[in-house]
Amino acid sequence: MDLKWFALLIAVTLSADCVLENFAIGDVNITSEAQFKNFTKENELFLLGVSAKWCKNCCHYEPIYKQVLEVLDTLTPRIKLARADISKTNFIKKFMAENDEVPVIYAVKKGKFYKYHDYVNFAKIVNFVDRMYLPVITLKSEEEIEKFLTPPEGNNNYLTLVAFIYDDDDADDSLAKQYEKVSMALANWVNCQVGIVRDKALIKELKQREKWIPYLNSLVLSKRGADDKVLDLALPQNLGNWITRNGVGLVEELTPYNYQVYKGIGLPMLIMFLDKNNVNMDEYLDIFKKVARDFEDHIKFVWLDGTEEINKQRKRKIGLVTEILPSLAFNLADGRIYPYLEGKPITRESIAEFVTEFLENKHSVKNVPDYKPDIELEKKYKDTPIVTRETFDELVLGEGFDVVVLFYSSHKNQESYTIAPYFNKLAKRYGELEFTNLRVYRMDVAIQSVHKFVKTDTIPSIYLFPAFHKHPPYIRYTGDMDVLRMMFFVEKYVDVKFELPDVPHLSPDEAEEYWDKKSKLTPEQQQEEAKRHEIRHFDL
Repeated sequence: MDLKWFALLIAVTLSADCVLENFAIGDVNITSEAQFKNFTKENELFLLGVSAKWCKNCCHYEPIYKQVLEVLDTLTPRIKLARADISKTNFIKKFMAENDEVPVIYAVKKGKFYKYHDYVNFAKIVNFVDRMYLPVITLKSEEEIEKFLTPPEGNNNYLTLVAFIYDDDDADDSLAKQYEKVSMALANWVNCQVGIVRDKALIKELKQREKWIPYLNSLVLSKRGADDKVLDLALPQNLGNWITRNGVGLVEELTPYNYQVYKGIGLPMLIMFLDKNNVNMDEYLDIFKKVARDFEDHIKFVWLDGTEEINKQRKRKIGLVTEILPSLAFNLADGRIYPYLEGKPITRESIAEFVTEFLENKHSVKNVPDYKPDIELEKKYKDTPIVTRETFDELVLGEGFDVVVLFYSSHKNQESYTIAPYFNKLAKRYGELEFTNLRVYRMDVAIQSVHKFVKTDTIPSIYLFPAFHKHPPYIRYTGDMDVLRMMFFVEKYVDVKFELPDVPHLSPDEAEEYWDKKSKLTPEQQQEEAKRHEIRHFDL
């Protein structure tokens, strides 16, 4: 995964004047590697802020460091804040990950670097330091355990871990020490708390009552909205791997909090971009979850609000260039791009096929595609006026007019090309028939976001918005790409009734030519022609 994604999330809006040549806020400024090594020996745990004199964004962190320092002064024991200017102390880079960029904050404990990944907020940073100082909380009673395992109200992503360790000692390789080491890596999981129970009498009692634990040595992972998971700690296993794999749900919204969990899992990630305000969002997620159940051991499934500007940037970065929502793409660390074809129907079967192709390496796009308007497609729709998101409420949802809208995509969507001549002819003919209460529009969802009440899981889609029923669910055309069928569909469901003439899809000259040709056919042939061009008793 690309850590630069979340660099955008930590932009601080505080304005501050600072001297780029000297970052002075802190207990000590690191100026040499020897000084750093001595400071590390003297301080088992400290906070390290890394900046650079050429980094203007680093100025925004200075007020935060000031607030952090004020809080650290009140703590016992006192945790120190060290500063380093990477342009002067280049040796710091060897402790940083390859994709770490300044400004960046670390907790350094026993010489090991732990990067702070959350929003830049002084309270969160102090909480991060506190978690590093005391990664595991000892629980001494059933009441404490009960309270610990009860997540705060309104926090659906809260994760709680409690280890019940019965047979153990305090050796360096003991279960408790292993658990503490793993817990250090969880300090960035802001919505996670880690506890331990060592009282043998309490553990034995809970085991006998079968409350929480089936084993004397158990690890309980509790997450709101999901069943608790329990690991037998007596069995050989990778403890950190088990926690990370079970620390997220089947499908979750990707946040700075659970990002670290997904990063630790290390599996490819499939992201669905949604409109959180769209009334069909739960339906889309339900489809996504069904696919996730089939592939959860190989792929992690997450979603993001695709209407947010920062997420629009993410979409483009991983190959999604249009405004179509929902849309899907893999987020990979190796530069490959696997976008789901924008505008393709969102179904369980089609997404499963897409995931299978990814796992079998059947397709790969190396570069982010650019979106370019299709001039030829625009010509095909030349007789159909455009509606935009800005004019949609007025032109489509305003009462008094029956409105037909085609939602299509001008970006690599073959169906939008196929339907173009048919829908354009429909718009042209309705215009020529001059039904004053009927409007026909098109909206290119490749460049326009759709209304929250409109479901565009399949592109192209045709909807009718009746004159006096401007509320969902709207009427959706699901028939063939046939002008006559579409015209009869509209005639049937409009609020302001009208009657179409014979062969309404033909202009007067075309109609005259049609009747002339028909009169020269046999009775059987005339009947066949009538079925195709005249009879309106379709199953609409």
